Order: sequence, then structure tokens, then C-alpha cells
Amino acid sequence: SDSNRIRWHYSTIAQANSMASVAEKDITKDKNILFEVKGQAPAPSKHYHQVVVNTSGVVFRTWKIDPPHGVRHIDLAGSSSQTTASMDNFLSYDELHDPIKNVFGEAALQAAIDAAKASL
Repeated sequence: SDSNRIRWHYSTIAQANSMASVAEKDITKDKNILFEVKGQAPAPSKHYHQVVVNTSGVVFRTWKIDPPHGVRHIDLAGSSSQTTASMDNFLSYDELHDPIKNVFGEAALQAAIDAAKASL
């Protein structure tokens, strides 16, 4: 039913938010976060993503969400990923540009680039 689907959606996003909060604590020893955006990818994907620009570089995380089982089931199966880049690599058109743009849009990509430039 629609109410079960909505309840599942909010539950899954809450689980992913919780995982992102825990993971965020482990980004680097330097907690100076310059820019962050997190959320669910555009439909039909249910995957959850996070981009963090801090003084040490850029981190792009993905948690693959399996609708019937939620994020915990998938995470136990090892379906989360993390890609990192130094500021220099990120600013010279790093491989992270396309995923950030595809998930969060051009404005988020530009904000991440601007934060990275401001940190240098």
C-alpha cells in the first residue's frame, strides 16, 4: 500500500542519514568541513549519497539501498562505497565531478568546487 511505501521510504532515509552521520565522523582527523551535501539520488534510484569537502580533500560516499530490505541489509553485504580526492585532483576535473553533478546537480558541483578553491 502507499502508506507502507511512504513509511519504508522515510525509514530507509533515516537509516542512511544515521549511517552518513557515523561515517562523517571518520572522514579525516581534521573535522574542518567546508561544504557538505547529502541525500537520495534522483528517481528511480533509491541510493543515498554524500559529498564532503574538508581541508584534507573531497569525499563522495554512496550507500546502495535495496527497496525490499533497506540500507542495513545492503550495507552488511558491503554495498557502500567511498571515493576520495585531494583538492588539487578534484579541482583539475577529478572523476568525482560527474557523479556529484548527476546526483546533486550543477549548483552543488559548483559549490563543492568553490569550497575547494577557497581552501587553497
